[in-house]
Amino acid sequence: MREQARQLTNRDIVTNTRALVADVRARVVDAKARVTDRNVVLSVQEYEKETEKPNIIFPLLIKPLNDKNSSLHPNRYWRGKAGANSATFGSSRSGGRRHAGRDLYGKELTTSIVAICDGVVLGRNAFFNQTDEVVILHTTNDGRKFIIRYAEVAPSSVAVRRGDNVIQGQEIAKIGALTPSITIDGRTTNMLHIEYYTGSEGFNLSKPLTDRNSSSEYRRRADVADPLDILIEGYANTFNVK
Repeated sequence: MREQARQLTNRDIVTNTRALVADVRARVVDAKARVTDRNVVLSVQEYEKETEKPNIIFPLLIKPLNDKNSSLHPNRYWRGKAGANSATFGSSRSGGRRHAGRDLYGKELTTSIVAICDGVVLGRNAFFNQTDEVVILHTTNDGRKFIIRYAEVAPSSVAVRRGDNVIQGQEIAKIGALTPSITIDGRTTNMLHIEYYTGSEGFNLSKPLTDRNSSSEYRRRADVADPLDILIEGYANTFNVK
């Protein structure tokens, strides 16, 4: 009987030991799985961070012809100080008014204009010298909201209409050919004319963007502002330069 009891006890020990070893192995496997899962989650988060779209991109996918150190338009840098040259916000115009946007020079009918971030099209209308405008209410990833007027675009190239939702990078239109044409620096010049509205006067067009009876020297709605900061941010994100 004592021998049987000893044998049972030994069996119990072996069984318990095996169970303990199995439990330890299971815990190790579970721990490894947790580490693996955590690494997977971290990897996904890093990937999403790396591939997250920027808040704003540049409205042209190529650098404008009046970019820094341009040989074609050395004195029309779009990024110049307000009023510094005819392409900048606030520069003088005929009739005592001031330029209400910034001009990005490009080739007519071939230079694509894209949405700088997601948004909804508020309208499309005739603009100047047989070109059109597309007006979009934009909302950035970080919650900023504003209106952009993409103007002097080719009417035949407009790819959106009122009420359309657009996504960042989607082609809106192409730079138009002004008719009659204008000459700048001895060259026939076409451009994207871009205007920025803060939305303080509404995120819609119930108040028209152009107000020719306004006492403002810009002849625009009261919330018009210099788009420079928006353009600089987009330029840095699109061309990976500051």
